[in-house]
Amino acid sequence: MMKIVFCFILHLFFLFSLRAQEKAFAVWQGFEHKWAYNHRLNRLGDYVSQPPYQKLPHLYSSVHTGATGLGKDTAVFSSYFATVKTKDIQFFPGVEKLKLHGKQGDICQITKRVFIIDPVLAKQPQLTAVFNGMDLVSESGADKLQLLKIQFSDPVRRNQSDTVELTLQAAIIVDCRSFECNRFNKQYFYELNIHYLVLGGKIRTTSSEYNESMIWSKLQTAPEATSCKMIQGNTGYKNGFLAFKNIFIVLNQDHWILSYANAITKSDYNNLSGSICMEHICYIRQWEDGMKNVSSESKFSEKRPGWGMLQGTMQLIQFNDGTIYYYERHGDISWDGDNQNADNEQSVNLERREIK
Repeated sequence: MMKIVFCFILHLFFLFSLRAQEKAFAVWQGFEHKWAYNHRLNRLGDYVSQPPYQKLPHLYSSVHTGATGLGKDTAVFSSYFATVKTKDIQFFPGVEKLKLHGKQGDICQITKRVFIIDPVLAKQPQLTAVFNGMDLVSESGADKLQLLKIQFSDPVRRNQSDTVELTLQAAIIVDCRSFECNRFNKQYFYELNIHYLVLGGKIRTTSSEYNESMIWSKLQTAPEATSCKMIQGNTGYKNGFLAFKNIFIVLNQDHWILSYANAITKSDYNNLSGSICMEHICYIRQWEDGMKNVSSESKFSEKRPGWGMLQGTMQLIQFNDGTIYYYERHGDISWDGDNQNADNEQSVNLERREIK
């Protein structure tokens, strides 16, 4: 019995001493993804993955995924992320797997409570949870997206215990009524992996919403919209960075998708005013000129008029001592099509990086 107690005390000592050191974590900043011609959604994702409470240096991963339905194609992508080194912030990275299923054209909504047992994190004066990317993969063949929503509540300490609680919500609508769809299977099954990051410490947070609308016809496609925006935080903080709090994609109907982007491509924090200026690229495109001439398969791609809205919330997180580094990486994913199962290595582009 004494041995068990001693081991437990030793474990707590190790945990607390590790937390007192400088820590580093990766924060997702969004992504851009573009096929050569438009497709149904078999797989799409972008996220950062990292272990909790590791001594420096340690590794984290930047991951991008993509897969089409019937047609063979190669996608190009850009992933954006940052690393934060500080003693001021405790962090816990997590991932939750949700099974989204239903009848094509019907909405599937899931709410899940997440409990994190962490005595150090639970005692922090301020807590927040941010979106660190996602991976949406079909388990029953590709469909066409109409709606996707992912959002987090603010985490709270549960009943003065060592447990932090947060709630995540997800919703999806997909449908498939075109020639390449399976007419005998009107059900959809998707797995949604939601990556998140719980942060705690002497921090201040300021939330800001964004809303981008786009309309396209068979004659004019949607623009690749880029905007510059300033978010005013609180004065008296030396550092600040942005993160996504939630995302919401809604289209007028199910669509083939050519490209999608939602990313913070540049950030500039002013430690005198407590504000941050950012460049935000945010759009969804159904078609573009020349896509029918890409390959023998792309000649069957179609233009469909429609509209879309990309909405969500970003959060400015401010703290004092530490450093922030911004990164982007570019790559491609080649997919053979033929309605293959997207849950395989061919649909994944992964790069491991080191935080020193």
